[in-house]
Amino acid sequence: MRVCRIFLRTTPPRECVLRRQQPLQELTIVINGGIETLDEASGHLEHVDGVMLGRAAYQNPFILADVDSWIFGENSTPPSREEALSKLIPYAERHIQNGGRLSNITKHILGIYHGQPRGRAFRRLLSERVTDPSATVDVLRDAIALAEHGLGREDQSDAA
Repeated sequence: MRVCRIFLRTTPPRECVLRRQQPLQELTIVINGGIETLDEASGHLEHVDGVMLGRAAYQNPFILADVDSWIFGENSTPPSREEALSKLIPYAERHIQNGGRLSNITKHILGIYHGQPRGRAFRRLLSERVTDPSATVDVLRDAIALAEHGLGREDQSDAA
């Protein structure tokens, strides 16, 4: 099977790609570029074989929280941002223990609170504190607490 990846930003128009697929049934056509939502991707999947969410997923990783239910029709509730990030902590701890830096991991999750209250504060805290080579997962925990509750971890016991 041959795969044809077509990267679209603004030109050529998507309609050209959609028209071209009909005579080229032996090709697997995957569309990429400017697709920002799962609904938009779903619309494209009516005409092509695959859709890539590059920048949209990088800028807002939480867009992928609904992918399993969208693709497989599962009725499960996606994890919250806090739950997803909490599951990342053991991985980050192992990464640091093996000589890695926290920033290697956090740079990929900066957008997880995109469009959410305190999302900018989450990004700022991580950006400022993970540059320290001795940064531990406590920095990530602090950022999660700030984004979720508006406080640092040390303040959580005072919040009732």
